[in-house]
Amino acid sequence: MQPERQTILVVEDERVLREFIGAVLNRYPYDVMMASNGHAALKLCRHPGAQIAAAIVGLVMPDMGGDKLLPLLKTIQPNVKVVLTSGLSEGMARDIYGEPDAYFLQKPYTVKELIEAIEKVIGGATPAAKTVGAP
Repeated sequence: MQPERQTILVVEDERVLREFIGAVLNRYPYDVMMASNGHAALKLCRHPGAQIAAAIVGLVMPDMGGDKLLPLLKTIQPNVKVVLTSGLSEGMARDIYGEPDAYFLQKPYTVKELIEAIEKVIGGATPAAKTVGAP
């Protein structure tokens, strides 16, 4: 029996990084929603039937960074788990932006670190990746 697919929201203003994260997550049993900023992410979260298990959110973004997005995201999707990413060190990020209820993943990170972060916040074992060309 196949495990239930979970939805992961990727909120990242850097297009190349956002597309890379989406491509990586699509190799695993996740459905991926992508937003280039906090406002677009909130719109996706408000879509009827949206059930987001986890969100990967850039801390520093134009208009609405992760620190401003997280409380709003939690009001719409109260059970969402968050992986907050930044090029800042974790200590610097927390000194500047406080202590959001999120797992911190420092950029740059590896594919393995990304998948491990998702699995830490949503629980369970790391799912097997699909091989290239697999259905």
